[in-house]
Amino acid sequence: MRKVELAGAFNVRDLGGYQSRLGGETQRGKLYRADGLNRLSEEDIQKLVALKINLDIDLRSDEEIKKWPDKIIGLSGLSYEKVSLLPSVDAAELPKSLGELYLYMLDHSQAEFLRIFQLIARNADGVTLFHCSAGKDRTGLVAVLLLLLAGVEEKMVVQDYTESQENLRPMLEVFAEMNDPALAAYLTSRPEDIAPFLENLQAEYKGAEGYLCHIGVTKDEIGTIRSILL
Repeated sequence: MRKVELAGAFNVRDLGGYQSRLGGETQRGKLYRADGLNRLSEEDIQKLVALKINLDIDLRSDEEIKKWPDKIIGLSGLSYEKVSLLPSVDAAELPKSLGELYLYMLDHSQAEFLRIFQLIARNADGVTLFHCSAGKDRTGLVAVLLLLLAGVEEKMVVQDYTESQENLRPMLEVFAEMNDPALAAYLTSRPEDIAPFLENLQAEYKGAEGYLCHIGVTKDEIGTIRSILL
């Protein structure tokens, strides 16, 4: 069971348990993806403590963080890092689709992707959780790159991405009310939403490893991340 059942978050999942063409399967209990952690109950927090997470990478903007503070900040032994992955774009200038947004991020969020993967590599002996507000777009792209780097078949990577659609169903209406109406078209997580990202990643960078090398992740760091994943 990859999903972590919580009362105050809907899309917390372990990246472990996927078959890899490099051999074996992705390691459980090392990397977790999540949605917002601002609604957690005390019981939820204790469940996360039990997972021994020692690094929380918050991919949200400063405005989101201020409005909806992360409830696990300050836990003993937990390091908190914020890396705002989504470029600052006026709502009126947003790309027309998630596919276009993801391609934009591939080109314009390279320094942020570099920082995220460096943080993950440096926490090789620990347990890392990375999250945004819904846990499907910013978080989803990081998860896609990690799983591809681990040698997970693309169809399974797409399946992991699309699982957010069902997981988030209970809170999509609430999330829509929390954000600009112009963002309503972004509340999906379908195969066609991630397809342009995957196609461009292969065509322009020869895959996840090629992209990470391009943005400055070192071969040693890539090796370390693979050792975390596998």
